[in-house]
Amino acid sequence: MPSAYWQSYQTERKAEVVEAARMLFSRRGIENTTMEEIADKTGIGVASLYRYYVTKAQIAVAVGIDYWNRIEKAIDHIFKSEAYQAKTGMGKIEAIMDIYPLLLQEHRDFLLYLDDLDSFILRNNIQAKDLGRYEESIAQFYGPYIEAVHEGQKDGTIKKGLDEKLLFISVNQTMMALIRKMAHGEILATNSLYQRELTLVVEMIKTYVRS
Repeated sequence: MPSAYWQSYQTERKAEVVEAARMLFSRRGIENTTMEEIADKTGIGVASLYRYYVTKAQIAVAVGIDYWNRIEKAIDHIFKSEAYQAKTGMGKIEAIMDIYPLLLQEHRDFLLYLDDLDSFILRNNIQAKDLGRYEESIAQFYGPYIEAVHEGQKDGTIKKGLDEKLLFISVNQTMMALIRKMAHGEILATNSLYQRELTLVVEMIKTYVRS
């Protein structure tokens, strides 16, 4: 059994690899970054890198998990605040919806990486069984969201009979897809409507959920 020191050392090294890869991926993209470049950026040999991560895909997924963990830490204070706790169920849903524009304003690098990672996963046919931990990291809004729906149905601010899991998946995927598209900037003339589109979608969701 590995010693506690060795386990700690490996954990630190893996974190260093993830941080080095994150910087390289953000500049060059996942596909255009080599394992040799990641090893060099980390300050270790390529053979050592392969002891921590067997494939670049594993590193790319680890960076994705790290990004989601960073987001969780960045927004956790919202859910713990007295102002949030004092809201009705619908008020909490509205506060959660306000997080998406915040991600666009303050975490554009995260949104761009998600697009790059999704493309990399599809191109390299990475299987769902290899994305379990990544999928878990994505679901961080799920707990507060379901809690808000239940509270809203009790206090009368949210309609009853909703398929809460389907609603969460639909809302989260719709909002994430929209702000990820917006993170790339305006390309076509119609892209100038992005902000109004975001506002409209948020209002449609609120109207659908509200009692």
